[in-house]
Amino acid sequence: MAASSGRQRRPWRVWWWVALGLFSSLPATYAVPATTTGPSLADLAAAVRRQPGSADSHYQLGLALRSAGQLEQAEAELVQARRLKPSDGAVVYELGMAQLDRRDYSAATATLTAGLGKKLKPAGLLEYGLGRVKTAQDSLSAASVWLTRATLADPTDWRFHQALGDVYAAQRVTEMAVAEYDQALTGAPAPAALHCTIGRLYYRDRQLNQAVAAWRAAVAADSTCLPAYNDLINLYLIASPPRYEELVPLLRRATVLAPDSSRYAVELGRAMARSPNLRTAALADLERAVSLAPQDGELQFLLAGLRRERGEFGLALAAYEQANRIQPGSADVLRGLAEAQKAIGDTAAAIATLQGLVSQDTSAAAGVGGALGVLLYEQGRYAEAIPHLREKLRTTPKPILYRLLALSYIRTGDFASVLTQVKSGLDSTVASRPDRDYAIEYSNIGAELFRAKQYDAALAMFQARLAGDPANWSAMLNIGLIQTERKDYNAAITALKQAAQLQPENAQIQFVQGVCYHHLENRSAARAAFVRAADLDPKHADAHKMAGLYLLLGAQELQRQEKHPESQAMAKRATAQLLQAVELAPTGVDGRVLLAQSYVLANQADKGIAAFARVLELDPGNKEATEGMKRLKAGN
Repeated sequence: MAASSGRQRRPWRVWWWVALGLFSSLPATYAVPATTTGPSLADLAAAVRRQPGSADSHYQLGLALRSAGQLEQAEAELVQARRLKPSDGAVVYELGMAQLDRRDYSAATATLTAGLGKKLKPAGLLEYGLGRVKTAQDSLSAASVWLTRATLADPTDWRFHQALGDVYAAQRVTEMAVAEYDQALTGAPAPAALHCTIGRLYYRDRQLNQAVAAWRAAVAADSTCLPAYNDLINLYLIASPPRYEELVPLLRRATVLAPDSSRYAVELGRAMARSPNLRTAALADLERAVSLAPQDGELQFLLAGLRRERGEFGLALAAYEQANRIQPGSADVLRGLAEAQKAIGDTAAAIATLQGLVSQDTSAAAGVGGALGVLLYEQGRYAEAIPHLREKLRTTPKPILYRLLALSYIRTGDFASVLTQVKSGLDSTVASRPDRDYAIEYSNIGAELFRAKQYDAALAMFQARLAGDPANWSAMLNIGLIQTERKDYNAAITALKQAAQLQPENAQIQFVQGVCYHHLENRSAARAAFVRAADLDPKHADAHKMAGLYLLLGAQELQRQEKHPESQAMAKRATAQLLQAVELAPTGVDGRVLLAQSYVLANQADKGIAAFARVLELDPGNKEATEGMKRLKAGN
């Protein structure tokens, strides 16, 4: 193959930094298979024993031992052959090669140089041998000199040209390497291997058309040359776009040549499914590929798409689900999965799939039909979501859609529409189908309105919930919270008492009652509610603090009435509550101030001083602690 002087524009692009790893290092040639015929080592050794003076017997035994890897014995026999026939250049060459095999480069060089010095024939063979030694030593310049001499001495010996081509290839002189390989091809017993080497040289230099031609020549020379098929397959796979239709016949042949390798069968299925012209006939090959590589997400995706095109939606769904398990979050897989789910009538699952898709790839929102409102809400595009959600609710009044519509109005500040649009629609739906799942949405939407401080609208939602479920204590508690925020404490207490009747062990209900009594200045009722809340929830720091505060106020009142034993007893109760509060909220200053005051009322001045000191460590400017310390120290 002559080197081309003009290079055509490459018809495709390749990711070189990826592609180079697909091919073996250069230069790469393939050894001629060793013959298995001929006399055995035992027969040859017997011949040497019968004729110890026969140079040919020693020579043949040396060659056989070298072929068997018994290098020292081989060298010894070849030394004997040279001693008996010192003028035979072939013997000297084989002796040098045996020494080269042992990596005794000095000995090999000396042997071959001596042969040349004695003008032994054939000289080209000895020069070739020296070229191989220098190549092994990575002395490429010297190797090229000796190998060039060898080719001049005998231009017909293909080995000389191939070896010189290998040197030029290592020196990255591609045109000269190819020229030598072309010379070698005229006599090489394995021309396909040389064509493969030429193809890899061209590939290394990014001369893709020439590389393809060389690999095609290798296949033409030997239809069983798997390396050539492999190189062509790798090149067509990394082409942009991959050349699937050209790949298919190559892959089919490779599966025959390498039946134990799953790689070619897997790539065949992929190429068939990816080729527009071959896709309709791809099912059998693709199914085989999936069976060989079940964890290949792309194969599962291709199989799913092929099944869906054939109307096999159940099988398509299973393949999409498997692909999604292997490649979670893939936009293409999720779109296909949603389509398959819709095809089998599982709309909710399809919406959920598309919600996940949009959360990862906002561009995937296009073309999702009635689920677009949900997707827009998930994207935070609330104003755009509202008309789509309203439209969807007209045909499919799902509870989640009512909630999302309400949340969209809340996020855009249109609180009035929550009542006029969402609540009215929800009222109609609940009236026609008294389903608990719909009624729950009153509470869900009410909680969102409460967080938005839209207390009137939130109250309307929780009252609607109670209308359909009069024993719903959580709705009563939420009404109590709303009335507390509205400062209508008596109305709040009414709702909270009703909730407490249904949930007497609920600490939060008791605590909110305590807050309401606090604002109504009903100390005894507040104290009872806070103490009850603290007893019900030992981890409720605020309940312990407020219980301690009201016990402390009671102790102060008893002290003013000069009921000192009762005062100290109540102060100790306050101390116990406040110690709990401080333990649960150790950085809270208010609780520690109250704790110090409880120690003082309990006649434990030293502990009071220590508690005030701790407050000042946390808050050096705290006036109550500063004044308390002064009074205690003055009293001491």
